[in-house]
Amino acid sequence: MLAACGSGDAGKEAEVAAGSMEAPPPVGPEIRRAAEALPRLYAWIAAQDTAFDPDAFEVFSPLDADTMPARPMPPSELAQWKPYLMYNADSSLAIDLYSYNYVLRRRGGKTTLEEGGPDFEVGLIDLAKGTRRRLFFTGTAASVLDAAWTDSRTVLLAVAEVRSDDGFRPTLHRFNALTGESTLSTYPTVLRGDVAQYPSPGSSPGGRGDSVGDHYGKKQY
Repeated sequence: MLAACGSGDAGKEAEVAAGSMEAPPPVGPEIRRAAEALPRLYAWIAAQDTAFDPDAFEVFSPLDADTMPARPMPPSELAQWKPYLMYNADSSLAIDLYSYNYVLRRRGGKTTLEEGGPDFEVGLIDLAKGTRRRLFFTGTAASVLDAAWTDSRTVLLAVAEVRSDDGFRPTLHRFNALTGESTLSTYPTVLRGDVAQYPSPGSSPGGRGDSVGDHYGKKQY
């Protein structure tokens, strides 16, 4: 009888324990939208570390926006960088991954890009106003992997917090180009992979697609 009672109690405890287990939170549309916007990057990460789960990114949470004011970008300066910009759907705004980070060199009728300093800055250009505003800035602790427009006003940056030569933690930075709102989503674990080996995204400079172009070269730290 005692044994029987013990068995029944154990069964009830197991049922209570199972019922108390919380189901994983549903994956929000923003996390799914990020995966859709950066398919090449996500495929590369999965190839480096099979444990990578695109749905595991944390929910986007508010982040202090960069407070540096927009600066005028003279037409002559803007013109030389236009082929390297990532435009939104109506070409009113553009993501700028180049003008701060590279120097244009013209030799033998060809234009090449040479890396500037060790820091990296991503800017947002308002084509109508002729201004450039800083969205993101990093030093040697992180590497900007890719960028995309998820809609006509939302910029998505994929950044890697470099933890070692073969380990990194991906983060997603989202910016509302109209309101200035900034949010962050962090991957919960460190993944295997050397971010310096991530291939240059895209096949042509600029344009309205999600790719940055062959000219894009990540800072290698």
